[in-house]
Amino acid sequence: VRANIHASGKGEKYFLDAELEKMAVKAARAIGADVAAVDLLKGRRSFVLEVNLSPGLKGIIKYTGKNVAKEVARALHKKTLEFKENLQAGGVKKRPVMDENGFDDHYIEAHVEKGKLTLPRFITQGSGLANGDDLIIKLKNGEVRVLRHNIKKEDD
Repeated sequence: VRANIHASGKGEKYFLDAELEKMAVKAARAIGADVAAVDLLKGRRSFVLEVNLSPGLKGIIKYTGKNVAKEVARALHKKTLEFKENLQAGGVKKRPVMDENGFDDHYIEAHVEKGKLTLPRFITQGSGLANGDDLIIKLKNGEVRVLRHNIKKEDD
């Protein structure tokens, strides 16, 4: 069976529902892609199969009747102009990815030294945590959640 149009596969126009569209956008953003083709498997539970950073446009153009290549070129040109403006304004900031709970996902490499995890400054600044805050730490394999907890201290 050939699934890819460039390999003799057949295509048809399909309109994504909101759930699949969100899944595709989230998958592309997770790898930092502004342009990608996301292969999805729809069923009782839907899954991302693959994110293609160099998608073939032949099938998309044929089956949608839209000049996708032109739209991609416009979007990339716009991103290039934004990048140049940000660079001239003092730096380029990475775009955070928001998860389903409204949290911004930032992808960083862990730095553990002498058993201590060092966090980048943007984490403490972005979370508003400060020295002396009472915190609740929730641990699970591969996951750490840090929450500020305002403990009311009773007067003596």
